[in-house]
Amino acid sequence: MRLKISDHAMIRYRERISGKTDYKQIKKQVAGKLQSQLRIGLDAISPGCFLLEVFPDMLAVLTIDTGGYWVVLTFYRGDELTG
Repeated sequence: MRLKISDHAMIRYRERISGKTDYKQIKKQVAGKLQSQLRIGLDAISPGCFLLEVFPDMLAVLTIDTGGYWVVLTFYRGDELTG
């Protein structure tokens, strides 16, 4: 699986989850969840934009770049989306 975590997403992950988590660890976590979800289906929330629950109440926003890589654009807590 070809996956990138954007610089912005790394900042948001460290703010919202853990300041000590490294890139490889986050990438491994997201890739595992993404592979599992792709097997059962991943719906777009808008053209080219996907939400993935990484773990309870933590969502990743992904897109696919021109090179065919999945790219994590940012991370949100579920309550940030619902207000």
